[in-house]
Amino acid sequence: MSPFLVIILVLLVGYKIYKSISTLPNTPPCIFFVEGLFWQEQRRFVLRHMRDFGFGRRQEKFETIAMEEIAILIDMLKEGPINDKEKTILKSGSARFPDILYPYVANTIWYIMFGEKFDRSEYHKLRYFCESAMMFQRALDTTGGALSQFWFLKYFGNMFGYKNIMLGTYRMVDFIKEHLDKRKYSDNEDDKGLIDRYLKVLNGNAKGKSFSEKQLIMILVDIMFPASSAVPSALLHTIKLIMHHPEVIKNIREEIDKVVGTGRLITWQDRKNLPYIEATIRESLRYETLTPFSVLHKAIKRTTLSGFDVAKDTIVITNLDGLNTDVDLWGDPHNFRPERFLTEDGKLRKDLTFSFGFGRRVCMGETFTRYNMFGIIAVLMQNFNFSFIEDEPNSLKDKMPGLIVSPKEMWIRVEPRYT
Repeated sequence: MSPFLVIILVLLVGYKIYKSISTLPNTPPCIFFVEGLFWQEQRRFVLRHMRDFGFGRRQEKFETIAMEEIAILIDMLKEGPINDKEKTILKSGSARFPDILYPYVANTIWYIMFGEKFDRSEYHKLRYFCESAMMFQRALDTTGGALSQFWFLKYFGNMFGYKNIMLGTYRMVDFIKEHLDKRKYSDNEDDKGLIDRYLKVLNGNAKGKSFSEKQLIMILVDIMFPASSAVPSALLHTIKLIMHHPEVIKNIREEIDKVVGTGRLITWQDRKNLPYIEATIRESLRYETLTPFSVLHKAIKRTTLSGFDVAKDTIVITNLDGLNTDVDLWGDPHNFRPERFLTEDGKLRKDLTFSFGFGRRVCMGETFTRYNMFGIIAVLMQNFNFSFIEDEPNSLKDKMPGLIVSPKEMWIRVEPRYT
């Protein structure tokens, strides 16, 4: 076939796919990529009120909710599926990752947003949201990719990820909007989650210029999509790294059995007494930087950096992976060695990683992520043995690019440590 005919076919296919998605509405504004007073007002409001419900702050009620979800996860892995939908991610003695982790992560962040959570019988709805978030993540690129350079490439459908970007976005938007509408048109005056606080602003007289229902929906998407895709990805990276290093599993188990034992589940309160597990999570986040080039930033004014002039509006890309694998800083960065975060007497050293970025626009979900990763990893290591299944993507190189580096979906054999 001549090159000319190939070009014609590509254009025809791209046009057909474009027509199938051209009815999607315009993308609402995104808090990730705004600045100035708008960003300050929205971020300040969101963080202040989310903290009241347990986001980035220790809160007994939220931790109880998180432990309830962990207990359900343990039951799923021990007892197996209770309905047909769970059979797609649970089999006798094995589970599909990260899918099995989706409900826990999504339900905990959903509780902070809405003040309620999904029942286990509805977990498939949470998996749908997480799958949509993962679709969006994998269709994008931290540097913008070809789509940011050549706008017309969106007409080629999914060849450059455009269809999945739009599909993933609006599946999440529609999901959130459905539940927001139920709350918005109800008569209750509850103060259960972030959306109740935001709706009170919309219904009051002191509404700020940046507040709108459209903005609320995008805030919910902006917060929930990284939590629902990045946290499960980070958890699976950690699980795989631990499985590839039996000596790490041995050290984790010895610490758990010595400090907590098997008579109860590990809680967030135990975090300060389990430094080796914390060091393992830090090492995993360093070893596998989820966002190697962070998120694009922009210089909002002219400045100087290390002797270089940086003009106003310059796009700034931070090489987080380079920082996390710097030989001068880490010595042997390509070895998975949790001990690098521990002193000789077993206490935690200062964390010099930049897995969540740094500065004023550091990821606001860092504390939420670290606590939830500890809770899941510690309890899973306490209660189960993990082993690879042949012909599954078991290698540490089996991962997908995108906004984040996500491990490929895989089945893992899971067996209770104690019967």
